[in-house]
Amino acid sequence: DQVTVSPSLSIGCHLSPRGEKFAEALRRADAALKAAKAAGRGQISTYTAALDRPRQRRAEVEAAVRNGILQQRFTLDYQPIYDASAINVLGFEAVLRLHDTAGAPIAPEEFLPVAEATGLIGDLASWTLTTAIGAARTWPEGRFVAVNLSPHQFQAGDLVERVRTALRKSGMPPHRLELEIPEAALLEDAVKLAHQLTGLRDLGVALVLDNFGTGASGLGHLWKHSFDKVKIDSVFLEAHEFHSDKYAKILSTLVVLGQNLGLSVAVEGVKNAQQLDMLQRLACDQYQGAHLCAPMRNGEIPGLLGQPARLRSV
Repeated sequence: DQVTVSPSLSIGCHLSPRGEKFAEALRRADAALKAAKAAGRGQISTYTAALDRPRQRRAEVEAAVRNGILQQRFTLDYQPIYDASAINVLGFEAVLRLHDTAGAPIAPEEFLPVAEATGLIGDLASWTLTTAIGAARTWPEGRFVAVNLSPHQFQAGDLVERVRTALRKSGMPPHRLELEIPEAALLEDAVKLAHQLTGLRDLGVALVLDNFGTGASGLGHLWKHSFDKVKIDSVFLEAHEFHSDKYAKILSTLVVLGQNLGLSVAVEGVKNAQQLDMLQRLACDQYQGAHLCAPMRNGEIPGLLGQPARLRSV
């Protein structure tokens, strides 16, 4: 029909040893085929045991997440957030922790996507919110707790009621709760998102635009929705180590933009004195990171308050 078709061929190979079941042989050949396609198509890839490691690891992490929820093995640490002087603690960000059966830590960057993909994030997010608010209720009046939200919580549509219930049960004033909105949530149903953000604001909680300056967290969201704070991603600090002049200007632009819009500007991932000095010269409002203080257990917080940042390089 006068249409030119340009096919390509990707091949996955597996030489099945004697006694191997057909289903397993086919699965391994398919794993090799996926590797050939991932290499850019038009490739031939032979199965090796290394191709199964990501699948095996994902299965291990999924089991750890499921067991963590059932057996209440998740815990929360709290990372201090400092003011512009890097001396006074304004609040804490709740950081979710999980260990496997051998006691080895599993990074949030690894288990959170698995919890999202398996639909387990809803229960996990609700537990995190309730636990973090309950912990903050015991802190001095002036400190807030920041809790990261997941796109799933917005999709469910009952986020406002869940937050209202958690606040009512704890008795904590709403203004002491900050909810960090991930960039992925901003890509969801615009009407549903706007409705829930308005509901959260009506509760009196603070809304934070997370990962500001990256991905979908663009300028349009600053006028579509009412945020109280923007949090600049640590990727800009890491890039600054290699291209200092270029990324110092980018950081300066982000800081000025946020402050000109009447928003507080926080920066996460501060790892050394050079980064902190640069950010203070840019007049950022809030800082957090390992250089100032690592995440800590709730029981350690009373000993921290009133003390200067435990500055250290990593």
